[in-house]
Amino acid sequence: MGELSVWVLVGLCMAWVVVLSWGTVNTRPVWMDEASSWRSATENGYGALALNRDDDERHPPLSFVVIKAVLGATGTGEAGAVELLWLRAGALVAGVLAVGMAGVMGRVTLGRFGAVGCAVLAANDPLLLAQTQQARMFSLLMLGQAAAMAGAVVVLRGGVWGLREGHGSGLSVADTGVVEAVPSGRDGLRGWCGW
Repeated sequence: MGELSVWVLVGLCMAWVVVLSWGTVNTRPVWMDEASSWRSATENGYGALALNRDDDERHPPLSFVVIKAVLGATGTGEAGAVELLWLRAGALVAGVLAVGMAGVMGRVTLGRFGAVGCAVLAANDPLLLAQTQQARMFSLLMLGQAAAMAGAVVVLRGGVWGLREGHGSGLSVADTGVVEAVPSGRDGLRGWCGW
C-alpha cells in the first residue's frame, strides 16, 4: 500500500464521521449541559472563559472558548435562537480531526497499515461519534490526546526535525540516556518524513 493510498483511506474515514454525524447533529434535541455551554459562551468574554470554568465542572475552559469562537464567527451567538449545527460545529470538527490524528498516531507507531487501522477504529467508535454530535468537549479531548501521543512517539524516536543519530547536529532524546531509542531498522517514520 502506497503512502498516498494510506492518507486517502484515512481521509475517507474522516469523511465517514461527517456522513454518520451530519444527519443528527442539527436534529438531536439540546441537552441541558449544551444549553448551559451556550449560555456560558454567549454571556462571558474570552478572558472570563479562559480564567474560570463558570459553574460547570464537566467542561474545561477550552470547550467554552471554542463554542464562543464558532458562534461568533457564524454570527449565531446573539441572544435568541441558535442553529444547533453551529453550536455543535466545534465538536464535529474536533471529532473529524481526531480520526485523522488517530491515523497519524497509527502511522508513527505501527506503519502504513496501522494508520488505516487506527483511523477505521476511531471512525467507528460509538462514544466518539455520539460526542461529536453534541456540544461537549470529549472530541476536543480525543483530538488533543491523539496529537500528544503521536507527538511523543515522534520526539522519542528522534523527531522529524533531524534530531536523530546521524541526521542533523541536534541532541536526540536517546543521547540523554533518559530513554532508549528504537532501533533504526524498525523506524516507522522512514519514508513518511522523507528520510
